[in-house]
Amino acid sequence: MYSKLCKLTILAAAWFLCIGTGIAQPPALLGSGVSALGCSPSNNGTGHMVCAETIGNSMTGVSWLAPPNAGTINNVNLGAPAAPANSALSLGQVSCGSANDGSGSAICGVQTTITNASTGQQSSELYGVMFYPPANSATSIAPIANLNAFSSAARFTVAPSCVSGTFSAKFPPPANQVEAICAVVAQIPGNRGAELLAVAFNPTASAGVNSGFVSELSAASFSGVGCTTIGNVAQDQQRTVAACAVNQAGSLRVLAFDPRNHFTSPVVTIPGNFIGSPACAAPSDNSNAILCIAVNGTELEGIAVNPFTGTLLATQNLGTSPAGSWTGQVSCSLPNETNNANSNTALCISVTNADEIFTFNFDPRTGVRASGVLNGAQMTTPSCLALAIDKNQMSCGTSSNGTAFGFNIINP
Repeated sequence: MYSKLCKLTILAAAWFLCIGTGIAQPPALLGSGVSALGCSPSNNGTGHMVCAETIGNSMTGVSWLAPPNAGTINNVNLGAPAAPANSALSLGQVSCGSANDGSGSAICGVQTTITNASTGQQSSELYGVMFYPPANSATSIAPIANLNAFSSAARFTVAPSCVSGTFSAKFPPPANQVEAICAVVAQIPGNRGAELLAVAFNPTASAGVNSGFVSELSAASFSGVGCTTIGNVAQDQQRTVAACAVNQAGSLRVLAFDPRNHFTSPVVTIPGNFIGSPACAAPSDNSNAILCIAVNGTELEGIAVNPFTGTLLATQNLGTSPAGSWTGQVSCSLPNETNNANSNTALCISVTNADEIFTFNFDPRTGVRASGVLNGAQMTTPSCLALAIDKNQMSCGTSSNGTAFGFNIINP
């Protein structure tokens, strides 16, 4: 059963959302002319959602002090990355993770397409940047080292998924040792197919090139990837790794990895007819599990996996869309419950082609499921996250027809 939350409309190129039981406030306008957006929590005790936006061939960093706080919006101009000699550069999708160093900064990976002016040949590069709009601070947008062997003639085929790789909020990293880990899918020439690459990089590196580590994880046909960050107690309590679900030709492959030390977990395969990119969150119950959501055919499916042991723990059918059909656009975070510091559920949204967004709080391991629905204009590229000081809700950044905005979802 779904409970009606609120009505979303678009008026005079600005987004408005009525206040209802499932929404904390009207949404905040975060930018116009936005072609891609990725967000992360500040994780510095201030309650900021920090997002990178691509606008044409330049980037902007924006932060939103999400209600119930003041709702303040700050911007920092990130500029445009420099194109290689005799080439033109265009920006693509972007994904971000928190620096987790107390600065509030986001570390983001952005895809670029580079076109040789003489030959017309196109290739892809992943660039990195770190910024915090309230402090007006930003590094330069720089290419990531050690990707040349893969990206000199490769083409990125799906959006990257990046998470924090710098220890954890409990164990802040040393100065200038902040890192992000990204999962990147690149189409490699020479009949090698699409490679799933694990990339870790430090955006504070000098000389205009970010230090990077790259591992090849798999070669296959991929159509989407969604990652979360998780602590691997068996490996290192003070370092986080990436745990991802990858849509490979309609089946999900789930694994954890860290390219800095070439750690890769066993791979869990869930057959199906999955579409789009999955989304995942790691519950704070110290179980080493991740909870993921993805569209399987016409139904939404919840999945629980322990990537370190390579174990599929449970699946949960979350149902067909009550209106229209699921688009495959999903995003997840933690519910950040006030009375449950060790929450074992994930809070996710799923978008339909009937201009509705459904929210789910679920755990396939126990069968827990609560849900709600927003009516509204079509949204794309949702990027949702939990802000530690804002309980019982998650904050999301998204865009539609070039308009970017932020809104909060109350735990249903």
